[in-house]
Amino acid sequence: MSICSRFPRLAEPLGYVPEEDILYAVKAIVVTQRENRRRDDRKYSRMKYLIISWGIEKFRSVVEQYYGKKFEPSRELPEWEFESYLGWHEQGDGGLFCELHVDSGRNIILCGIRKAWKRRITTALAQAGLLQPKYVDPLKLTAMACPALPLCPLAITEAERGIPDIFKRVRVVFEKVGLKSNESVVIRATGCPSGCARPYMAELGFVGDGPNSYQSYIVYLGSHAHGPRVSKADIDAVADSHQEFIGSYLGSSEKARDTIIYSYDRHINGFAAMLEEEEAAEIARHLKVVSVFLNWGRKLHTTHSWDFMLLEKNSVVYPSSLWKRARFGEDSIIANLDTAKAANASVADALLCKPGSLDHEKAKGKILVCLRGETGRMDKGYQAALVGATGMILCNDKASGNEIIADLHVLPASEITYTDGLAVFAYINSTDHPLGYISAPTAKLGTQSTPFMAAFSSRGPNAVTPEMLKPDITAPGVNIIAAISEAVSPTNLDFDKRKSPFITESGTSMSCPHVAGVVGLLRTLHPDWSPAAIRSAIMTTARTRANTMTPMIDGRESLKATPFSYGAGHIRPNCTRDPGLVYGLSINDYLDFLCTSRYNSTMIEPFADGPYKCPELASIFDFNNSSITVNLVRNSMSVIRKVKNVGLPGTYAVHVREPYGILISVEPNILTFENTGDEKSFKVTFEAKWYGAAKEYEFGSLSWTDGRRYVRSPIVVAFGDND
Repeated sequence: MSICSRFPRLAEPLGYVPEEDILYAVKAIVVTQRENRRRDDRKYSRMKYLIISWGIEKFRSVVEQYYGKKFEPSRELPEWEFESYLGWHEQGDGGLFCELHVDSGRNIILCGIRKAWKRRITTALAQAGLLQPKYVDPLKLTAMACPALPLCPLAITEAERGIPDIFKRVRVVFEKVGLKSNESVVIRATGCPSGCARPYMAELGFVGDGPNSYQSYIVYLGSHAHGPRVSKADIDAVADSHQEFIGSYLGSSEKARDTIIYSYDRHINGFAAMLEEEEAAEIARHLKVVSVFLNWGRKLHTTHSWDFMLLEKNSVVYPSSLWKRARFGEDSIIANLDTAKAANASVADALLCKPGSLDHEKAKGKILVCLRGETGRMDKGYQAALVGATGMILCNDKASGNEIIADLHVLPASEITYTDGLAVFAYINSTDHPLGYISAPTAKLGTQSTPFMAAFSSRGPNAVTPEMLKPDITAPGVNIIAAISEAVSPTNLDFDKRKSPFITESGTSMSCPHVAGVVGLLRTLHPDWSPAAIRSAIMTTARTRANTMTPMIDGRESLKATPFSYGAGHIRPNCTRDPGLVYGLSINDYLDFLCTSRYNSTMIEPFADGPYKCPELASIFDFNNSSITVNLVRNSMSVIRKVKNVGLPGTYAVHVREPYGILISVEPNILTFENTGDEKSFKVTFEAKWYGAAKEYEFGSLSWTDGRRYVRSPIVVAFGDND
């Protein structure tokens, strides 16, 4: 059966069984499929192909044999009605089940739950950001993507990853044409024409093409077991092993012989074969497979590189040659790359270059590639030096992302990003003799978009008080030159005996002095400003764009950064001296904050001059912060803010950048200040455009401007539940 003959098929009635026999009938159907499906080709092992091959009558007859009796004639089905089972329901045996919506087009059902557990589980689900059924977008209630889970690469790529974006795009179209937020259509998405998600029955169906042709893939298996002297018997054994390996996937040795194009039987162990994408993906998961990649065509490269590049001519190196000018690579190291695993060490420990995990004989004279994590960055270099390595390449792990830290290593070393690290490991796995070099660095300015958020930077949301944005602000804190006592080494590690008056440091300890210095300057310039006013001036004048005028990047995943990583933005000291408006806070405002944080009078009294009575209507959302973080517990809500004019008299107009799915209105939208020191309050109302908007955190901003100053506050919105 060719790929072209794969197709959807409408169901046929099999028969009728009474309610008490449903489980037995289903078991009989499953056994029939399991015992008779095609095993030689997994793509055609679905039940519909068995029915096509047998016909419905034979299929019914075999099922009835397992069932133990004849099916009753089919009966007319009642008119179909959709019923959502999202949320909590009685299970029928005294227990409960809970169905949760998942954006990838599938739902999860938690079952067998005791009623006493319901409240705790509900709380945990809310904290994890899972929506209550009433907040799920109606578009998603009837939608479905491929039910093949991660077993099918087409389900993962074309349906599972695609459908969340499809929801957003369809909802945007709905808004443009005036359809209400509670209106919906049936959406189905499937990765191939087999149609597992029944897209042909939907009002809006998406069907992926799937792979429509075979392509040449290289399956790399690492090194050979035979030595450097290869006999014909060795070569034949390699070819046989490749056919046996691929045959286990294709179902026969005959298919394997037709599929394999070439066996690499001498220096590397692997083969080239014509495979479909599904087959290549499945083979790549095998434990013995190092990598599987497309066999792209390559152009022939010269074997006389130095002549071709004019480094020499007729065996003569001229003064103009880069070889001569660069002193033939003096001060650069070129060596084999190796993880140099010791015999008694695990691969994971050797990859991390942990103490005792490296083999001296394998590492001597080589550049070691070490993965960042678990042990100190400089300790990894020390371990490499102990076993005789000439250098180290430190590859960031995923958590470290694309941040690069300037460290004082004890041997020539280079730290590279997570993305570049993946390329290095892929290269090492592609050859038995990987080569690399490390050269002395030179300082370069303006080579990247700055500022960017360091991967190690602490992020929101605020775990203690979710109604407060975390962090407030960001400032320079990566690779900062700092003084150090020469009584200790630059690394503060026992093995390091070096001394230096300066080092580079990174972290909050470097960022805070920058902000503290600006605070000191503002305190001198405006001695009458409160701490809250100073913080407001710093936050509302911050920037969220880099020097390239593009949004700041998060170094963890190289994606657009959000207020959860930079707060209000990156500090701009010169703008803080004249912010126009500030958000102030009094002592009572802080005491009311404690009230809303469930402090009682006894706990609050030490912070007040005496007994303090909490106001009945105090709301933590009205705390006059320079940022606005809202956890919607209903479809709409409002917060109050107050600003003080610290500049000249003037009029400010509001400008709002709405978070996705949220409608924001501000009353009043014009503020006129006749005098310096005047204060004005305004109300900000948030309304979800549809049920389930802002399932995850969405971001926006609110700015007041008089045409010269922009007083910007970040906005964070998410749905939540206070039950």
